[in-house]
Amino acid sequence: QIVLNSKFFHSLGVSELGAKARELGFDGIDVSVRPGHPVNPANVEAALPRAVAAWRAQGLVCPLATAPVTLVDPAVPEVESLFAGCAAAAVPRVKIGFFPFTPGEDYWGLVEAARRALEGFARIGETYGVQTVYQVHSGPVLGSNCAGLMHLLRGLDPRWVGAYPDLGHLALDGE
Repeated sequence: QIVLNSKFFHSLGVSELGAKARELGFDGIDVSVRPGHPVNPANVEAALPRAVAAWRAQGLVCPLATAPVTLVDPAVPEVESLFAGCAAAAVPRVKIGFFPFTPGEDYWGLVEAARRALEGFARIGETYGVQTVYQVHSGPVLGSNCAGLMHLLRGLDPRWVGAYPDLGHLALDGE
């Protein structure tokens, strides 16, 4: 299945987004749950199940919810409602944000902190039956290539924490 990342279509309502996805030939929607979007952190528990039902009626799937790029702390209040909304809507996975890296910082210390955060996401995911995925992303973030992603995910239960390889970002970083 090929799904449309909705981050570029935040001005469209739920039904209009579904119609646009169908018009463009997509099988479904990767719903961005971000401020300013129809489904956002403030309304996700109620809005996501309604949106997924509307898209299903349009013949579309929603296999992924994408959180704000800054969402990397499983202890913030938005996480619980995001995972609860995904569970209620039967959205099986959440793509979280990116762990920043600045050259000169203690790489392995940052990796360990990120792994602790991913373990926290895994616990929440197991509670709700929703997998957390971490995207390979170009730029100054941990996991910007496959080797870096392996440092983050190694030993974590893949049922609850998985990889989101992004070929475009891999190419940007020379992989």
